[in-house]
Amino acid sequence: MIHTHIFSLQDDETIVAKIGYHWIIFVSIIGSGIFLTFLPPALFIVAIRFDFLMPTPLMLKFILLLYCVWILAIWTNTIAQLTITALNQWVITNRRIVSVDQSGFFNSMIASWQYHNVVEVSAEKRGILQTLLNYGHIEIQTAGMADEYEQMDNVSNPEHVRSLIIDQMDDYTTRRDEMRLGS
Repeated sequence: MIHTHIFSLQDDETIVAKIGYHWIIFVSIIGSGIFLTFLPPALFIVAIRFDFLMPTPLMLKFILLLYCVWILAIWTNTIAQLTITALNQWVITNRRIVSVDQSGFFNSMIASWQYHNVVEVSAEKRGILQTLLNYGHIEIQTAGMADEYEQMDNVSNPEHVRSLIIDQMDDYTTRRDEMRLGS
């Protein structure tokens, strides 16, 4: 078996694609960090400007200390969100779809679906922003005792990912049928 950093590939399995979040998600996380970095100084300036606050030198030092703690907390959280978001992905192989769901630094869940269990693959873009920036979500439905749905949101080019999965499903079915006829 070939080991990737998170899960093991079977002997004749190869990775076709790794699907992660669209770049706009990363920009929004960074944008939130930047906004929250500049929010306290803006509020401080407004408070002084409209005479809601008249800071003493000691109060200014305390406010500066609080602001430094604020920045540390905001950027620690921003970097954590970026890391966890970057680790969430779907891996499409020639035999299955593997979902890596990272919910924390030390919490991850890995699930996989063999192509012979997948009954439907859909792609959807919602709204003008997703349409203009070409991102959306992919959903797969699997057969079993109870129908199971899995989806990944905010994927770049969801129609391409859908067609890639369907192509791999067709190739898998063809190889499986050839093996059955050959034995």
